[in-house]
Amino acid sequence: MIERCINLDWLEVCATEPLATPRDAEYFRSCGFVVIEREYGSKVWRDIFTIEDKDGNAFIEVRRAPKSEIIAMNIVHLRFVNRYCYLEECPIIMQEFMTQHGYEFHHITRVDVCLDFEYFDYGDKPRDFLRRYIEGKYSKINQANIHAHGTDDWAGRIWNSVSWGAPSSDVGTKFYNKTLELYDPVTKRFGKPYIREAWLASHLVDNMTDCTKIGADGKPYQVEIWRIEFSIRSSVRSWFCINLNGKAKDKQSIRNTLDMYDSKPKLLILFASLSEHYFHFKHLIKHYKFYLEGHTDGYAQRKDRCPDKLLFKWKETQQFYKIEKQHVSGSNPPSKDYTRLLAMLREFREKTIDKSVKTSATVIIDYLENRIQSEDMANHFTRADIEALRLALKDHMKRPFMDPAKLIQMAREELKLRDAVDAFF
Repeated sequence: MIERCINLDWLEVCATEPLATPRDAEYFRSCGFVVIEREYGSKVWRDIFTIEDKDGNAFIEVRRAPKSEIIAMNIVHLRFVNRYCYLEECPIIMQEFMTQHGYEFHHITRVDVCLDFEYFDYGDKPRDFLRRYIEGKYSKINQANIHAHGTDDWAGRIWNSVSWGAPSSDVGTKFYNKTLELYDPVTKRFGKPYIREAWLASHLVDNMTDCTKIGADGKPYQVEIWRIEFSIRSSVRSWFCINLNGKAKDKQSIRNTLDMYDSKPKLLILFASLSEHYFHFKHLIKHYKFYLEGHTDGYAQRKDRCPDKLLFKWKETQQFYKIEKQHVSGSNPPSKDYTRLLAMLREFREKTIDKSVKTSATVIIDYLENRIQSEDMANHFTRADIEALRLALKDHMKRPFMDPAKLIQMAREELKLRDAVDAFF
């Protein structure tokens, strides 16, 4: 079995703080924490501060008090500093922190899953693979948008990183030289010792100070560690979408909750699933049989008919794919009733000037988006469903503290009672 260096590199969640007792900087100081406040906040948040752990290290960043009136006043974002992401139990620590301080989890806004390695499983050097990709030897499935970085000298261009995916995509992909990123040419030292500790534990390096490894000849050599990183972003409570078969319209939902990331085996399962769709390459094959006179370059074969470029051996995780599929929704598109209702609600929210109505509409929109991405996404809306949502929206203005799902259930019960009464009379 191949030893993998799999980790999180970013973990940020959206939650709600208690309305009665705001979790501001003074609250955490009263709990005994050292708090460092940012002087001016940001465009979105009035308050931004960092909480230190008992050893005096930055622990978690809190962003609260949104400036926009559309966002509920008790919405907060909680983000681990980078060092804490490399603790295997960091999702558990995040959940414990929220529970301890009365936060209610809403959804994961961003989580980065990364794999570090020296060579691909079939022996390819990452740098050579990237060069051949840039030269057009391979073609990638999914994510047409590309950004590449490197250096240009007389010996030729040297590519150090490439990223794929639009900013609005649920999943972004990045492939880059991590050793180069950690090296400071001024101090001639490598930064982020917690990452180098992960490399040492995974036997990627034998000396974490200078990032060297003992070669087959018994001599140390400078290691180039490369990283594949999937950045998952979603505004939906419990799901994010991946594109299937290279088609943006063909989507599948995967759970996006903290317990999906609380162990190395789970991270590896998720990474393997994502790499199947977002780090999937084809050998570029050209035909020369029917080229026109003067056009000797031939023409490219269709991607789906080109052979795969094999990079990873995932046999060790095949047994987990079956388990993963149990958590994934079907690929049926959401009904037109869902999407039509969502569009109407969004338009209604933008046009109304009543703050309470805007908030209520946002709650119902979030509920619908969550349902679309869940296992119920293939269920069609009935007239009763639409009427229940209308009543729930109206009722939420009177009782904004209640869970919208409970309000919807109450509305459905009210409709059943009305039907019974109408039938009686």
